[in-house]
Amino acid sequence: MLKFIKSQPLIVRGLAIFIPLLLATSGLFFLIYRAQVAAAKDRLVNREINKVEVQRKLATQRFQEVVADLMILANQGDLQALGSSLLDPAEAGNTLEADRLRQKLITDYLLFSSQKRLYGQVRFLDPQGQELIRIDFDPVQDSSEIIPNSELQNKGDRYYFEEAFPLGQGEIFMSPFDLNVEQGKVQEPYLPMIRFAAPAFDQQERRTGLVLLSV
Repeated sequence: MLKFIKSQPLIVRGLAIFIPLLLATSGLFFLIYRAQVAAAKDRLVNREINKVEVQRKLATQRFQEVVADLMILANQGDLQALGSSLLDPAEAGNTLEADRLRQKLITDYLLFSSQKRLYGQVRFLDPQGQELIRIDFDPVQDSSEIIPNSELQNKGDRYYFEEAFPLGQGEIFMSPFDLNVEQGKVQEPYLPMIRFAAPAFDQQERRTGLVLLSV
């Protein structure tokens, strides 16, 4: 009992040293842990910010690419000539010339669609909204297809035609995301898309139709 009683001050002094040291060490480890968590959180936030910025830049570049493509197609010389022939069909030779120009533009649009592999549909509509040229791209088959005359549709009552056709030269229309409609019915399986459109004009600045790119 005497030895036990005499050892109590030593134990107390040991605990008095050990416990503060333990608390200080625990506090230090906790601070290090918090710093590591904060640093990891900062790295994660910065990585996500960088991803968003990269996606924003890609989206901006893609938008600019679509607008540039649309303007090129809407201002083609052959398209201007086709538009003039369509507006003046009674003039001698205009019907034959319109057929020739349309066939040439179909070939051009097919090549454009095949090379771009971006647009689900590339179309030209006349002033009444009738599809005169349409090329569909199938991403699964990785191929472009000329839609035959028998399957061309009138889109004159669609909102995008009504809103885009009256625009001025150099102006473009961009639709919200919506579902593709074929023959008056929503296509299944659902195919969401954004439509970009610009009116076409002939050399007399007469509005001759509408160029449409569906993404």
